[in-house]
Amino acid sequence: MNSGHHYISRQSHLAACGGNISPGNEKLGVGMKKAKVITSMALALGVMAAPAAALATLNGSTTPGSPFTLCRTQGTIPDGRYMVNNNNFAGKPECLTGRHGIPGFRVSESDATSRSPGSDAFPDIFSGCSWGICSPHSWLPDKAAALGNPKTTWHSVERARGTWGAGYDTFFDPRPRHDGQAAAEMMIWLNSRNAYNPAGKGWPVARLDGARWYVLTWETSNGHQRWRYVQFRRYTPTWNVTNLALGPFVVYLKTHDWIRPNWYLLNVEAGFEIWNGGTGLAAKSFSVTLQPS
Repeated sequence: MNSGHHYISRQSHLAACGGNISPGNEKLGVGMKKAKVITSMALALGVMAAPAAALATLNGSTTPGSPFTLCRTQGTIPDGRYMVNNNNFAGKPECLTGRHGIPGFRVSESDATSRSPGSDAFPDIFSGCSWGICSPHSWLPDKAAALGNPKTTWHSVERARGTWGAGYDTFFDPRPRHDGQAAAEMMIWLNSRNAYNPAGKGWPVARLDGARWYVLTWETSNGHQRWRYVQFRRYTPTWNVTNLALGPFVVYLKTHDWIRPNWYLLNVEAGFEIWNGGTGLAAKSFSVTLQPS
């Protein structure tokens, strides 16, 4: 892991905020917002590890059911088998609240103000490893082919003003890495507000796990590395999914040679990509069920 100044760009920005992208015009690098962040660990995609102090109990107790408040920039805190991540990579004030042992959080304060293609934050809860931080007792990273058909449940509250997207973020790599930039990224957007609408823009539609999804993809860069980005945007938005099967999405990536059969799934994150507003967004429940062989 490196320290110092790092430049990051959330690659879903143009797809979410109406940038000039379309099938056949997917390569990005010009016009994407790059936020300058000072951190103690390597950073890309706006998902990074927090200093060890950020893992300290914030309210003096980790008793199940006791409340926590997380306001530290890039701070993380264990929440049962998962990690809650205050991923406000633009450095704007943001606070998350929740209760220990209950996998979820609420955005109690968000001062995100972005009006550009670049978002300000991605508060999330995750299983696996992300930029040097790993959730407790997770099977991840593991080879995607060895996990069978992972299932995930996420129920949310999305009564919030502003511009935001709600969904999953997952990463793949040839190695079972715990930190650093992954080789491929898959987002599964369930809902959004005031965001780019892919309808009628020529993006293909795939039917996966009983629902239709727009498929947006391009190659992106953080200024140092390039990787494949794929976004599945739900044709009919929803606030909740129960036992969403990730297997069909992974097979779709493999079929299009966006990932290799022997690559590792590093993590499963669920959160809110926030450009502006966002106070009141909440993850009420979250789970990931893996079936490693």
